[in-house]
Amino acid sequence: MKALSRCVLVLAWLTAACSEPPLLSPIPPGPPMVIQSFNGTLQPQGTDLYLFSVARAGYVEVTLLAIGPPRTVSVGLGIGRLDDTGTCAVIPIPGVNPVTAQAGPAAQVTGQVTNYGTFCVTIYDVGNLSGPTLYTMTVAHPCDDITVRCSL
Repeated sequence: MKALSRCVLVLAWLTAACSEPPLLSPIPPGPPMVIQSFNGTLQPQGTDLYLFSVARAGYVEVTLLAIGPPRTVSVGLGIGRLDDTGTCAVIPIPGVNPVTAQAGPAAQVTGQVTNYGTFCVTIYDVGNLSGPTLYTMTVAHPCDDITVRCSL
């Protein structure tokens, strides 16, 4: 009986050790190392996405710096992974990712990427755009030593 209990305990521990951590988790702000800027024109009912690559886990944030006209329009923002259809599959964290936001100097999406690889950031109309709308946003994330050189 003791041997069976130990086997069950070891099996549970191994199963927990093999499970993958979430790809994005909320954390308090920290220092990102690379800032990439993206500009575009968002169409009514449209979605734009941009890829960014990280070589290690760390703090990540998305900031919608400017949008408009009008400057006060709200749009959706989120971080995710590119799926098989070429869509940015947003990693859902209630109240953190995705968000509906207006442009401003403070990051609207913040979190911790817990795995390395290629991620995407998406901006999309939540039903507020009446015509093509210009935007500028940044993504701050850990360095990718392969494609982005960081000076520390």
